[in-house]
Amino acid sequence: MKDTPNLFIKGEDIQKILESDHSKEFLDNSFNFITHAYYKNFIPFLEDRGEEIIGARFSSEILNLDFSLVKVAIQSAFIDLQRAAAIHEFSNGAPSLNRKAAAITSWLNRFKTVQIFSDDSDELFILVNPIFSLFIGLAVSWSDDLYKTHPTFEDDNDIDVFENVLDGMLDGLINSTQDTYKLLVYHLTWHSPDYRVLTLMFDILSNKK
Repeated sequence: MKDTPNLFIKGEDIQKILESDHSKEFLDNSFNFITHAYYKNFIPFLEDRGEEIIGARFSSEILNLDFSLVKVAIQSAFIDLQRAAAIHEFSNGAPSLNRKAAAITSWLNRFKTVQIFSDDSDELFILVNPIFSLFIGLAVSWSDDLYKTHPTFEDDNDIDVFENVLDGMLDGLINSTQDTYKLLVYHLTWHSPDYRVLTLMFDILSNKK
């Protein structure tokens, strides 16, 4: 533990943190990672298997990823990680990948970054953002090298990790082989857990890969 950690970051300090090179790199990499995964993997997955896992039909025409909300979510995640760094001595000088995944998942879910435009009042639509947030968090957690070194995703081979995550989620959500997935979706839907709770859950899932 660090001595007398400062848990309260002033508004002007937050602005300085978000203007740092490290923050901009985190924002750019995370934004590219999330938008790529959404369009190339999540939308086709939801169109193909959405009725099976959620019980509602989806099409790309009624779904929209709000870029502004995604950026605010990433910035919020970065601030959480900075607060964590003020409290903990990390083994390699930086938060663990699971902690990063948890922070990003928490804020994507809170800001409801996937917008749904439909005349149907299907209550099952409420599950879209929790499942999307979990998908992104698992992809971050499982793909250290990809997340750090391929933010533009020019090589189609780079998407394999996303397919692996989706396969794992499909198995967990439908076949009940890993109840942790269903528990996470439940808590993301109804409790909006913060990164501290989610970090433990990602640690558990990492041991089940």
